[in-house]
Amino acid sequence: EVEMKNKSFAPVITVFDHRGCAEHVNKEYTGPKSNDENDEMLVKVKQTKLRRDDPKFVELADRIVQETKGTFYQYPIRDVGYSK
Repeated sequence: EVEMKNKSFAPVITVFDHRGCAEHVNKEYTGPKSNDENDEMLVKVKQTKLRRDDPKFVELADRIVQETKGTFYQYPIRDVGYSK
């Protein structure tokens, strides 16, 4: 088991998908171009300090719990040979 030194940080994952968008220039990615549709997509992962006493954080956490509650274990788990 790995223990985090500071439990007030968590990764925040942001997905950018600008495929087909011509309204603006994509500025999120600054590395070399691949010259295909991958140039219009980006996954950003940023370690972020959680402000647990901030009402916006509490509201967001509550909303995430409500939105994801029905997505976990909604399908029967197949027997793939693992013992319990």
